[in-house]
Amino acid sequence: KVWGKDLVVFLKERNIPVLEKLREFDIRPVLVVDDEEYVRKMIHRILKKIDSELKIEEAQDGFEAGQKMSRTAPALIILDIGLLA
Repeated sequence: KVWGKDLVVFLKERNIPVLEKLREFDIRPVLVVDDEEYVRKMIHRILKKIDSELKIEEAQDGFEAGQKMSRTAPALIILDIGLLA
């Protein structure tokens, strides 16, 4: 059995074009966790300027973040360290 993300890595390492259907395995989301909506939106805009194709998930608290983490397995989590419990 070959995992989709492993196939994408294999193809990219050999400069073989990746089919559009496989791109979903290539892009893991970034999860932005902050209780302030304006902060989440600001980080979202900054990340989109860096890479417009980046998938970005947002969560307003730790519980919601945990749910999204289990569903999406983000490549990066940006977390407000002062997040209220």
